[in-house]
Amino acid sequence: MTKPDAVLLDFDGVIVDSEPMHEAGLRQGFAKLGMALTPEMNASSLVGFADRDTYRAVCAMHGRTPSDEEFAAVSRDKWIFAQEAMARGEVPEYKGTLRLIEEVKQAGIPLAICSGARRHEILAVVERLGFGNALSFVISADDVARCKPDPEPYATAVSRLGARPDRCITVEDTDKGVASAKAAGVRAIAVGHTLPRERLLHADHFLPHADGLSLSLLMDVLSR
Repeated sequence: MTKPDAVLLDFDGVIVDSEPMHEAGLRQGFAKLGMALTPEMNASSLVGFADRDTYRAVCAMHGRTPSDEEFAAVSRDKWIFAQEAMARGEVPEYKGTLRLIEEVKQAGIPLAICSGARRHEILAVVERLGFGNALSFVISADDVARCKPDPEPYATAVSRLGARPDRCITVEDTDKGVASAKAAGVRAIAVGHTLPRERLLHADHFLPHADGLSLSLLMDVLSR
């Protein structure tokens, strides 16, 4: 089986069960601006977007012109909401992903996070879970001009690693994340934490839950 040049992991919905928290926090922030974000809207077209792209999409749905000031307010409100949720223990980790992170670390394979979340959101959870020493770096929404489904996040990560994209593999939970990885030439395993399997058919492999993740599975998928 092929050993990966690198393992790249999405964050929300893959490392921690945080997608519901983000949706609720954004919904609260949008409501203050007089805009609705329903679960149906989020699930059908928005999940997997970076916050700034979700904000632009919601503005378009409501016939509003986006503004930097409004987006900053939404981001601030969501971060406050997220901190409170994490303090209450409402953002559990996916233990299967944490086991995979430890496996990858022990094997000496470079590991990076490639996410549409903001950098401060990611680092707060990494610090809480204590696996920062396993990471080579983090690619966040703050590090790229175009977020998922654009290939820029994964292309940036692969370039920084000096790796071959076809020898890298990721784990994603949304169709936008899988599309980003595949467009950058990176293999993708999808976990069914956020979307149903039929929305993730373009992934190289599907798992219902992160409990099924292992380095041997990643190597097997990469060898196909």
